[in-house]
Amino acid sequence: MDNHDELHEGIDTIEIEMEDENGNVIPCEIVDGFMFEEQEYAVVKNKEEDSIYLFKVVGDDEEAELVLPSDEEFDAAAAYYDGLVEEDYEEDLEDDLDQE
Repeated sequence: MDNHDELHEGIDTIEIEMEDENGNVIPCEIVDGFMFEEQEYAVVKNKEEDSIYLFKVVGDDEEAELVLPSDEEFDAAAAYYDGLVEEDYEEDLEDDLDQE
């Protein structure tokens, strides 16, 4: 089992509210999470616009904060996550073909 499977196991989406640069509250949900280079990341979906954001998770289980990664961190983590999603898709596709 890899880091992505472990994070998917038994996790529901988590509803959160984020604030934009104008102080507007935006309803979002954490839809996924993964570990990359010993750092936890959260995939957050804006429920109004269907936009997806990537944040670093800083802190512990009791008090965690979502922080914007640097451009370099974002690029590396996003590429890693895209690979995880592609692997999951290919595995699901293979499972579907095996069941036919």
